[in-house]
Amino acid sequence: MIRSSLKTVAWASGTFCALYNNGVWERGTVCNVSANNLAEVLRCDFGNTIKLHVDNLRPLLPELVGSLLLECCLSGIRPAGGSGWTGTACDFIAGVLTGVNAVMSIQELSPACPACVCLVYLDQAGQEVSIADFLVSMGLALKERINRLNPELKVNEGLPVSEVKEAGSPREEKRHASTPPPKLQKQVYLPPELPHLGRTSLTVTAIGDNGVIYTMSSAAKHLFQSLKECLQQQMISLPSQKHYNWRSVQGCVVMGTDMLWYRGQVLDYFGGHVRVRYVDLGLVENIPVCHVYPVVLCEDVPQLCVPCRIGGVIPVAGQWHLDALALLHELLLGRCVDVQILELPVEPHERVVMEIFFDDIPSASALDDLDLTVFSLTPLPYKGKRFPVRIKHVRTPNQVFLCSLGNREENASLEEAMTLVNQDIASLPHLTDFPFEGPCLAQYSDGSYYRAKLIGFAAVSPEVRVLVQHIDFGSDDVVSTHKLLRLPESLLHFRAEAVHVRLGGFKAPDEYAGGDCISYAPEWSMSALLMMIDLFHENLTAEVTASEPEPTVFLYNASGALVHLPLIENGLAYYA
Repeated sequence: MIRSSLKTVAWASGTFCALYNNGVWERGTVCNVSANNLAEVLRCDFGNTIKLHVDNLRPLLPELVGSLLLECCLSGIRPAGGSGWTGTACDFIAGVLTGVNAVMSIQELSPACPACVCLVYLDQAGQEVSIADFLVSMGLALKERINRLNPELKVNEGLPVSEVKEAGSPREEKRHASTPPPKLQKQVYLPPELPHLGRTSLTVTAIGDNGVIYTMSSAAKHLFQSLKECLQQQMISLPSQKHYNWRSVQGCVVMGTDMLWYRGQVLDYFGGHVRVRYVDLGLVENIPVCHVYPVVLCEDVPQLCVPCRIGGVIPVAGQWHLDALALLHELLLGRCVDVQILELPVEPHERVVMEIFFDDIPSASALDDLDLTVFSLTPLPYKGKRFPVRIKHVRTPNQVFLCSLGNREENASLEEAMTLVNQDIASLPHLTDFPFEGPCLAQYSDGSYYRAKLIGFAAVSPEVRVLVQHIDFGSDDVVSTHKLLRLPESLLHFRAEAVHVRLGGFKAPDEYAGGDCISYAPEWSMSALLMMIDLFHENLTAEVTASEPEPTVFLYNASGALVHLPLIENGLAYYA
């Protein structure tokens, strides 16, 4: 090929060719040819595309036609906020994997491309990191919904794992077909035996982040000790490890921190760790895969802990605050408490409704007397519906706090209530407790007080200063403790006006063009921020495009055009 002479060839899309790149002849496939004879060519043995003049292309001999590439896609995830991957996600993957040794497990191999794979690499700390899970944690991808309705899954043995050579170097051998990892039987342990209605005593074994209280009867406690002895006898040593498809597993046994075996249920898998719930205790932990074995033992013994909830108690804003959970841990965890079973569920896996008594005081009354509250957020309209908004605070050109103008009556009522509170501000006591995200009134630079939540302590010397966020505006402020007052109950039922959203459709430039940059977001320039602030003074409408992992909207001006277009036209932002 090196000695072949230049020939006039009508290059068509999909034609195999030999391309001369950096002094080396390689195999390629023509993608397209522009009018100025500039061809875009896919490097068949490397996977990337380059642009070359057609003078650097030659016809490829028939016996050399082929490719060493295996087209792959990451399994278990999908693009966040759309049907296609954003340039940010692609740039992130390229930046992480370039020059890195990684391990690729083929999850599903079929004649149709691409092949579903799991890609894992070692970070600087030597920990295994899954690229798919990392993309999810960065907000660039969402977990794919898994169909849990197919029970006909069989156990297969063996899983060949292919080690990916250093990215950017040519492969010297063809990849051999690999069998997928074994899909294990999705089996769970028997549901727990529910207690009888009436007064009884139960031991609290765990408390979930969603407020679920896991309890165990005295008979179950004795059975649990016998069960542990049986498990240790059956699991004498740590079984040899294989690469299982953990997302198809439910029932398992897990080695706890005390080096004893317990029955478990797999909830999730990420980067070499399995999220497991101890079915006999209710506790949820992230366990290395080497301490989890996908087998169901003592399957005739039902789960020994019963999930319960406190009747008549609804967490503020529909979620349990950290202070409330901490209080439940302090009062209940590991203790034998008197309870009144109020209602049994129809399904045995559902929660039992109960009332807990503290010295004959019902738990509902005890929790109502405590100030364990958080603000609720104003819900955004459904996807595809445009609604008028006002920008309250700008963090970066594509991260803002906005207020929906659809709730004018509620907004007006809040303003009236705030006016009345500020007129009688001297009657309010100073704040004496500083829980994380606790509600309060904070004095602003204009001398008035506004609703806020506590973020953390900013300084302790020469005076204690607290970082707060004004929930109706989105701005942060550092104030002294004497400028913090207790929030009146009359202001608590109003939703927080400012909602943090990401503006979709554009991103920061890939290369820094010089000039002043935002100190807390160096990828953005001050010029872009100031221009965006000027654009926000118009009458704006928004349209929700995604709600996970964070609310994302398109913002339109009064003419119906996207607000960020002037930034792109001036080179201050790129399309995303």
